[in-house]
Amino acid sequence: GNTDCTGHLIADGGWNIMQEYDLESMSRKLSKYIDQNRWYHTQGVRFMSAALAMAHGADLKKAELAGLLHDCAKCISDSKKIKICDKNGIAITDVERNNPFLLHAKVGAYIARVKYGVTEPDVLDAIRYHTTGRPLRITSSPDGTSRVIFRRSGKWHFVTSTSAAI
Repeated sequence: GNTDCTGHLIADGGWNIMQEYDLESMSRKLSKYIDQNRWYHTQGVRFMSAALAMAHGADLKKAELAGLLHDCAKCISDSKKIKICDKNGIAITDVERNNPFLLHAKVGAYIARVKYGVTEPDVLDAIRYHTTGRPLRITSSPDGTSRVIFRRSGKWHFVTSTSAAI
């Protein structure tokens, strides 16, 4: 299979160079929409994501971007999250409708795409699934193995697996 400039396998067979994002500008914009405690939390997640990516051979820029925007919808009211989902065709499960705070991840992926211009599927998936714990593929190699990261029971887990098992 084809790989990008860092050796990551490209599923669509093309060259995938992530567009440049001004993370500092995004951070300033984000600070206007979240409270101070959430902003500090977000900065911690942003830099921890980058550190984990560096330690495990993942795309540092994608990890930092996902960490920065992972809670971009956290401070939106529950009723507004539901309205955003309904208006934009974002599916809501019964569990989410009864616990709308869970929607911040889905709404966050939408906001990251629409308001911050994020187009990378890996980043949008990381934001969308950070609450539900869906494994995130962080690296792929031509032999079909992938390294995934997920959090369960308060601990980070890294697993190397074949693409079919993900």
